[in-house]
Amino acid sequence: MMLPKVSIIVPVYNAEKYLATCVDSVLSQSFKDFELLLVDDGSCDSSGIICDSFASKDNRVRVFHISNGGPSKARNYGLDRAFGKYVLFVDADDWIDKRTLDIIANENTIDLLFFGFKQIKNNSSEKCQIPRSPQHISTNLENTLEMLFTDENQCFGFTWNKFFRREILDTFKVRFCEELRYREDEIFTLQYCKYISSIGLSEECPYNYRLLDDSLSHHVNANPNYLVLANIIEAELGNNMWKTNFFEALINRTFTYYFLAISEDIHSINVSTALYECDRFFHQYQKKITTSYLKKILFSIPAQNVRLFVIESLCKLRLKIHY
Repeated sequence: MMLPKVSIIVPVYNAEKYLATCVDSVLSQSFKDFELLLVDDGSCDSSGIICDSFASKDNRVRVFHISNGGPSKARNYGLDRAFGKYVLFVDADDWIDKRTLDIIANENTIDLLFFGFKQIKNNSSEKCQIPRSPQHISTNLENTLEMLFTDENQCFGFTWNKFFRREILDTFKVRFCEELRYREDEIFTLQYCKYISSIGLSEECPYNYRLLDDSLSHHVNANPNYLVLANIIEAELGNNMWKTNFFEALINRTFTYYFLAISEDIHSINVSTALYECDRFFHQYQKKITTSYLKKILFSIPAQNVRLFVIESLCKLRLKIHY
């Protein structure tokens, strides 16, 4: 059996309004060597029927109906059943331009390829290009990753603006953390990057990211679990994989998540435990942490119980500390 060049995985949940546009954009690609995996994540609307209808008309479409478990579970389900050399994720309420797959069509050795996207809201469109736009392949991984990780467009933190090599995903068992419903894409990409040796950057912006006020797939109503995020990234720091500016960027992101846990998640976590974790991390890496003057004063308070009282008081008054 000839394996496809690309597996396109679409988690589908109650997306009947936009699903046809998404699937049509995939099936109309100028590069034809792909398979489309539609993972119906327990939809309550007609999404499952729409998926089956497309599969009945095009043998490149494979449909899976599973019980609802969230986008991470649906993506993992698709990954476990994909055959392509590369993997592309698409959200069911987004769509891709006709020549999207052309970006990867002639690549056979690149491990990770980033491309830009367009943010669509109402009738407006805004391009978000990858920094240093001209397409090239970089083997200076850490400098490139640091540039992408700190980019204001958050291009590192999405999975749908990248082509991943499936062999790496499967060999090293890189999968989405199903415990997370927020920033899980960032963690997935970070863990994948431990195993790559080359990164491609494209100036193209073929992905259309639809910003919706009520979007489920874009996690508008998700409950961020910053403490879990911080724990996961700190564990990656302990693997001694990163040595340069990217290491410092990860340190600062970890501290930000620990701090957000105690300032934003006060009603869903043990604040005392989170404060201890944040305090421990701050004093371990304080020379590399770039943070606000207010936070530095806060974590210079010697008595933890005083610090806890100050933070709890700030949180209860809902005062915002600038991160």
